[in-house]
Amino acid sequence: MPVFEIQARLSRRSLRNRSRRRLVELSDMLHYEEGLLRQGLHARSVKDQPKDQLIDRVMDQLERNARLRDRLEAARG
Repeated sequence: MPVFEIQARLSRRSLRNRSRRRLVELSDMLHYEEGLLRQGLHARSVKDQPKDQLIDRVMDQLERNARLRDRLEAARG
């Protein structure tokens, strides 16, 4: 087998491994962000903050999660 074929196979395998690792990283980030959202909502009392402020916080977090999901889907190809 020629050297360039071996190198091509190794680089493809390396790329797959990097892609897989990146997918796992993005997935972990998404789960972490969702956990923070749940923790934050449970930790905050609705009485202490205006309803609009709570809604803004939730919407910001959901937007971040949507971006992470998009990146995760793009990485999955």
